[in-house]
Amino acid sequence: MTVIILASRTSLIKIGVFDGYQKIENGVVEGYKKIENRFVGKYLVREGESVEEAKMRLAKEREKRVEQAKECKNIHVEIPDLLSK
Repeated sequence: MTVIILASRTSLIKIGVFDGYQKIENGVVEGYKKIENRFVGKYLVREGESVEEAKMRLAKEREKRVEQAKECKNIHVEIPDLLSK
């Protein structure tokens, strides 16, 4: 059995544009990942650590810094107004 798909020119153009966009997006993302991995491998990996392990360690360290920053924001320090006297 043969199935005939009727599509307008506009929908075919839309599909072509979308497919082209997806290819460009995937290329950019893959290129970024390669650059990121090389940077981490060259500058941030500790001895005996893989790139993926370094990324996980860095993510945990960042999480810890964010939590510490949130805690610091919750600390209210009253500063005496020395100029009003």
